[in-house]
Amino acid sequence: MYTIHEVMWYERLTMKEILKYLRQIHSFTQDQVACRLGLSRQSYIKYEKGIIVPSSKVVNQLALLYGVTEDFIRSN
Repeated sequence: MYTIHEVMWYERLTMKEILKYLRQIHSFTQDQVACRLGLSRQSYIKYEKGIIVPSSKVVNQLALLYGVTEDFIRSN
């Protein structure tokens, strides 16, 4: 989990930016994340582009994958 001090600069990021950042710092490809979520790559890309907001189930899966809270992902 991230500390409150690490989270503070994230407050300016949108959900799509947070999703891309988390994926990159964990060295995952979009294909890898999509596979772990049981989605197509095209569906996952829509989350990172902000075209679609992920469902609560997907946000939960992402939080578990990245070791952060759901609120952290939804922060903006």
